[in-house]
Amino acid sequence: MSVVSKKKRILALGISGIVITSVILIVVLISSPAGPPAGPRNVWTWMSGNNIRNQTGTNGVKGVADAANVPGARTNSVSWTDAAGNFWLFGGLGLDNASNVGRLNDLWKFDGASWTWVSGNYSVETPGTYGVKGDRK
Repeated sequence: MSVVSKKKRILALGISGIVITSVILIVVLISSPAGPPAGPRNVWTWMSGNNIRNQTGTNGVKGVADAANVPGARTNSVSWTDAAGNFWLFGGLGLDNASNVGRLNDLWKFDGASWTWVSGNYSVETPGTYGVKGDRK
């Protein structure tokens, strides 16, 4: 298993229980090896995000990963990890890139190194565009 793949697997395992609230903060819980405890049983590692509350996002270019990209602070979002170990974040209630508070309709991917703004709008209260049901365009 490559080092990158191993990092993604650790990220996916640790992040699955994290709820993102008013700070976009990605942390990983790494269990210590089996045996008698010689110190703390778990170690938290800060992977990404700001340590200041209520930060606006930096969207960058849609579809382009960049170390400067970061979603705005939010709560009530939905998140999951895919089979490749990428962390996905959708919507919620939070801040857009102009410090407006409201419902978000954006989709983000974190690959363990940088965020990618995948889809949706960077402004709050923007309805989705659904197209025609059944049309795969």
